[in-house]
Amino acid sequence: MHPAIHLKNGMNKTGPMDPKKQILDRIRSIRQAPKPYPPQAIESQETDLVEAFTGMVKLSGSTLLRFEDQQTMIDEFVKSGHPVNEWVSTWDPLISMGASEAGKFTDARKVISCAVLPGKFGVAENGAVWVPEEAMGQRTIPFLAEHLILIVHAKDLVATMHQVYAVNQPGSYGLFIAGPSKTADIEQHLVLGAQGPLAHTVILLG
Repeated sequence: MHPAIHLKNGMNKTGPMDPKKQILDRIRSIRQAPKPYPPQAIESQETDLVEAFTGMVKLSGSTLLRFEDQQTMIDEFVKSGHPVNEWVSTWDPLISMGASEAGKFTDARKVISCAVLPGKFGVAENGAVWVPEEAMGQRTIPFLAEHLILIVHAKDLVATMHQVYAVNQPGSYGLFIAGPSKTADIEQHLVLGAQGPLAHTVILLG
């Protein structure tokens, strides 16, 4: 038999098969019975979401600041000597004060000293903040900033990550962000900022 028709030897009738296509075709040919999602953990109705969220944020190595409302946060935090004109943000109040719009940031080589992004939900079980794509400006912003500040409202705290997934559209992009970048791969020595922000602050409003 002519070698050009030996399908099992990486050949087809017209010539050698692309190895990548060959692997993908084999994966696609696998048929498995659908498996149900694991059961959702039973949520305690007695959990103080603010207290639990605050504890987990601090445990993750982040700083948590709480303000009564947006204007108090601006007056007591933003206007306390911070170089807002060096910040990158998608939050309209900061942009109106001179911060650069994150959506217009195109040079990944430029150092971002601080990025301030609004979060949609805060998760009490692990201190993570869900940041949807539209709140990032660009997907790279949360990773390029040396200091990442996330703003979340107390009314938007939920107990578990399951609750965040339940209200998000399937396939929508976003990030659960908890704490600064951390790694301890080398000699179990903790290093901050190796793959992302060196510092992380969560501002809780309300």
